[in-house]
Amino acid sequence: MCAGRSPLIDETDPAALASALTSLGAVLAHDDAAAQATAILTRARGLPAADPGVEVLCLNYLSITDPELTDDERIGLLRNSLDVAEAAHEYEGIARAYTNLGELYYRMQRYDALDEHLAQGFAFVREHGFWSHTYNLEVHHALLRMRRGDWAGAESELGQAVSRYQDPGMLILYSLAPLARLHARRGEPGAEADLRRCWQLAQRQRMLLGLGFAATGLLEWAWLEGRPDVARDVMGEWHKHVDRPTAAWLDAEVRRYAVRAGVDLTAYRGTRDPVASPWTLGLRGDWRAAAAAWRALGDDYEAAVELADSGVVDAMVQALRELTEMGARLAAALVRGRLADLGVTSVPRGPIRQTRANPAGLTPRQLDVAYLLADGLTNAEIAEIAERLYLSVRTVDHHVASILLKLEVPNRRRAMSLVRGWFADGDDQRS
Repeated sequence: MCAGRSPLIDETDPAALASALTSLGAVLAHDDAAAQATAILTRARGLPAADPGVEVLCLNYLSITDPELTDDERIGLLRNSLDVAEAAHEYEGIARAYTNLGELYYRMQRYDALDEHLAQGFAFVREHGFWSHTYNLEVHHALLRMRRGDWAGAESELGQAVSRYQDPGMLILYSLAPLARLHARRGEPGAEADLRRCWQLAQRQRMLLGLGFAATGLLEWAWLEGRPDVARDVMGEWHKHVDRPTAAWLDAEVRRYAVRAGVDLTAYRGTRDPVASPWTLGLRGDWRAAAAAWRALGDDYEAAVELADSGVVDAMVQALRELTEMGARLAAALVRGRLADLGVTSVPRGPIRQTRANPAGLTPRQLDVAYLLADGLTNAEIAEIAERLYLSVRTVDHHVASILLKLEVPNRRRAMSLVRGWFADGDDQRS
């Protein structure tokens, strides 16, 4: 079939033709036929359409199929689709734009933008009863919490998503794969079975995001459990999808964990340039820059894992402390073994001293912020916190809110008093 033409489409009615082409383009977009889908959707946009939903759908799908677009251009198309849908009161198009924008913000590690976007999206999709879009946004809210160290909150949200919807279809991968990945980090039984189930389902569905969630989860499990054979199998299948237009960010994470699991990437080269992400820095061996970049994003787990990969004893000991505090049992055990191999005999075991000075179980980054609060910094000085920790103001706001919640206090003044008490006896864990 020639690009943009089908014997099943009546080409005598421009509006009907535009609608039919858009539907065909959407099917091809999901069927890993990006070039064909892009040609058809571009043609559909050039035709007069009575239904504004045609333009909305074209913009949505072009954002994921056009191989020539930059990241900012993809986001721009989706924001444009949201504007068009809102102007036309095209409610399903509005919900779809919120969902697809959220997916891209998360995939491209624009966590502050995602945080703001989710608040707006939730209000709309819940008000108008779009359950599948609500599910998607709920999952991405949980993923954001997981990235920012709130594993308990993420586990609760993901668990609710898995149990609340009896048959979410392909969307089960979005919730179950990250939940099982979190369970794998804690060494909980059942993680392997869930991750293998997700990977099998993802291969059948061939949806890029589902493949990405399932692949990264199973690869992290393979690393933690010492199963390079599993990692090689995953990489062999994943590599078939690396040249899809929006795969680059997912591919960076897949590659990082494949290397950790013992996969030689020589045979798995893509045609696209690597993205500018902490994953790429880690793959290049620049663990210091990778860890700093993860800190800036608020992901202390990935920062600690980069320190663990460094081969530098002091950094590895720091990683062990942080991973132990997080409850990342299997990763902590790996680091402990590596330190023993390097001849480090005085490796702390079990709950470390910082636990006594951190009874609320704050993450390392939250603890940094808490100490600054204890120094007396006010809301007006939030920018100074951001500067000292290399964080955005919005990320610091998120940490402060999480600190108040974990400390079970109503305001900053009570938090200051409580944190000061932790090191009143000289047991100050600040570095």
